[in-house]
Amino acid sequence: GTHPNLTVSFSGLTIRYGDNNIPTSDPDFAFTGGGVDVYFTGSGNSTTFTDCVISNNRSRTSYGGGLNVDSSAAGTNTLTLTNVTFSNNSTMSTTSTSHGGALNVFGNNVTVNISNNTFTNNTVPTGASYGGAINSRPNSGSLTIDITVFSGNSAWYGGAIFADFGPVTITYSRI
Repeated sequence: GTHPNLTVSFSGLTIRYGDNNIPTSDPDFAFTGGGVDVYFTGSGNSTTFTDCVISNNRSRTSYGGGLNVDSSAAGTNTLTLTNVTFSNNSTMSTTSTSHGGALNVFGNNVTVNISNNTFTNNTVPTGASYGGAINSRPNSGSLTIDITVFSGNSAWYGGAIFADFGPVTITYSRI
């Protein structure tokens, strides 16, 4: 269904050791997101993570090792990450669906705001894989990164960031 104008917030939470092994043929689309899977079905929705740790999660068959964000909505939805540590998350499939070791963003009209985060040692396998730390490929939307450090992330394309849309704004960050 469509669920507009929902606000979901996570604060002071540690999400670790998630291990999603559901096959990509699953009709419920439960194969994305090793640690967390956010799916926006309406417009005007907002999900926020503040002072969280997302670590040591893996998606064995698909994308979004630490966090996957998807949207089928026509309107704009927002993901905000503030002071979040992403470390040692991975995708493991050797197919073309293995993107976003720490964070994968896909869908329509997703605005992503990242501030004061760290992305360390997140990986996707070699081959046709994108975004060791972040893979961002919404049909429209934006990606804003501020005061964030990327270190030791790896992928076939975009060890730190692979962004297949614009605008992308990065300020006061180290990659």
